[in-house]
Amino acid sequence: MQSDTTEPPVLTKSITSLEDLDAFIASQTFDDLVSFVLRLGDSVKGIKTTDASIICSEVLKILLE
Repeated sequence: MQSDTTEPPVLTKSITSLEDLDAFIASQTFDDLVSFVLRLGDSVKGIKTTDASIICSEVLKILLE
């Protein structure tokens, strides 16, 4: 007997119009994303790209906040 192995649908969102873009820019998600990117950038200033373990720990700190 074969069990039903139907996969659940993958939920996605996309920006397909100017109205979608305006709504995204006005959202808390947009603010959170911009804040995350800025903090992430600040966290690695002055760190060499060869210092991978330092970068990883800084990223982890931000993600755990």
